[in-house]
Amino acid sequence: MDKKYSIILRIISGVAGVAILIFLALIAFSFLGNPVTSLIAGQRMETHISRHFSFLNLEKERVFYNFKTGNYTMRVQDTGSRDTHFSVYYNPRTKATGDTYANDVLGGTNTILRFQEEYALLLHSLLENVLVQQESAYQIASIQVIDEMRWSGTNQDIPPLDAPFEKHFLKDARVMITLSTPDFPGDPVQTAEQMQSLYQAMKKDGDYFTEYILYLEYADRQEQDTPCLAGITGASPEDLEDVKFPQRAQELVERSLLEMPEVKYHYADFAEE
Repeated sequence: MDKKYSIILRIISGVAGVAILIFLALIAFSFLGNPVTSLIAGQRMETHISRHFSFLNLEKERVFYNFKTGNYTMRVQDTGSRDTHFSVYYNPRTKATGDTYANDVLGGTNTILRFQEEYALLLHSLLENVLVQQESAYQIASIQVIDEMRWSGTNQDIPPLDAPFEKHFLKDARVMITLSTPDFPGDPVQTAEQMQSLYQAMKKDGDYFTEYILYLEYADRQEQDTPCLAGITGASPEDLEDVKFPQRAQELVERSLLEMPEVKYHYADFAEE
């Protein structure tokens, strides 16, 4: 009896082990894809590339599975063009292949993204020097430049592929600056004055934007439950030229605190004025 009982236990354990392995494999396949399908997808995408992009000298990355779309994807880069990079994909359900070449390359998306990154690096260097010269307690954490007109579909100008960066390519762009500050919970007047100083430095350098946004990043947050200044948003050049800009920022934060006392992060949002 004991021998039979032992055999039964081993069988049950074996079945349970196999079930667990199958369950884990199914979970892995749902996020990483099926190795066999991945191999097939790679072959189909290679065929797609040979058929449509033989004129390019492409470096290919490994095939990966996008569990959100259900597609297998391969990123490719032309060795002779910094802006010629795009995705090739294969849908295992429809057996169809496709690519993002028209939008990413021909549509100028890659070039605009590169311009935004290059412009942000230039601004980072400019404003960092300004803060050092001022011996300011603020530090540049990050800068983003976004060509809003292009991403909204209203600006159809396509820059030349691989063109060197020039400011005029980014029309109607806005800038988002994140400053690191040791002062918690943040003073609206002091922050607004610092924002005006950075604006004047950009203006002097010939950098013009439709909207200026400043976020604060605190180095130390001891008072976790204390409402704090998160930033100044929606500021136009006209707002920043106004001598009463710091006072208006203070009033907007006070209004936000009054209207939303339960909210932790508050903004001086000029867009809502």
